[in-house]
Amino acid sequence: MVYWWTTGDKFSLEDAHKMPLGNLFDLLFDFARRVNRMLLDDSEYALLSAVVIMSPDRPGLKNRERVKQLQLELLHALHYEVSQNHPEEHGLFARLLTTIPKLREIGPEHIRRLMELKIKSPGFQFPALHAEVFDLNSS
Repeated sequence: MVYWWTTGDKFSLEDAHKMPLGNLFDLLFDFARRVNRMLLDDSEYALLSAVVIMSPDRPGLKNRERVKQLQLELLHALHYEVSQNHPEEHGLFARLLTTIPKLREIGPEHIRRLMELKIKSPGFQFPALHAEVFDLNSS
């Protein structure tokens, strides 16, 4: 079952495929299943998120070397947290690193699907925050 956070509605993954964002749910749920099996705590999730955000290959960066250094420091912190919280799980940090490319794949796919929805359904009303973050109000 999928829980739609904005309305509280529940529906099956099969029904989710019929929705405008369709197969994006597969990417999200595959990622969530992989990461949930690792039993990470909030600090580990936060550090993983920070590592992904602090990526030196983002377009428009002015100081890539500084971002690269920050990402490296975050990776060290994540490694420390994982090794402290899961001392018996020797391959966990490496497995966690393999999730990063998958997570980075979800973002552009989400944006592509939103733009597709905007073009195919010009009258569709996006939630205000979504419209602002993804610049969906402009034509």
